[in-house]
Order: sequence, then structure tokens, then C-alpha cells
Amino acid sequence: MIAKLKENIIVYGSTGTGKTEILKRIANIYINPYIVIEDATSLSEIGYVGRNITDMLEKLYLAAGKDIEKAQKEF
Repeated sequence: MIAKLKENIIVYGSTGTGKTEILKRIANIYINPYIVIEDATSLSEIGYVGRNITDMLEKLYLAAGKDIEKAQKEF
């Protein structure tokens, strides 16, 4: 039995330490193809500098095959 993890987490660390790989493996264990990995340094609240938060949500929506219910589903 696999315990439920938190729904959202922040992972940080130096480049090349395996953060992305760990998250991809967790997604595979949970059979969740809708994981989206973002570099938050490129995001801004209002979008004047860099990308805005809705861009990140759009990426999740697209990863779920444009199915809003799948994108919102907890695993």
C-alpha cells in the first residue's frame, strides 16, 4: 500500500542534484502522468516579468490531455 503524499510540494536545491528525476519517479509510482515541473524563478504574480501563474496551470491542463477533470484530480 502506498501512502498518500501531499498534494503540492516545493523542492529546491543545487543544479544537478536529481530533483526532477525524483519527482518523475514518484509520479510513475503513483501512475500519475499529469505531473508538471516548473522553475518558479520564471513566474510572476501578474506576469509583467517572465511568465505568470496561469501559464503553469495551462501546462498542467495540456499534460492532462486538455481534460480539466483529470488535471484537477488528486492521486
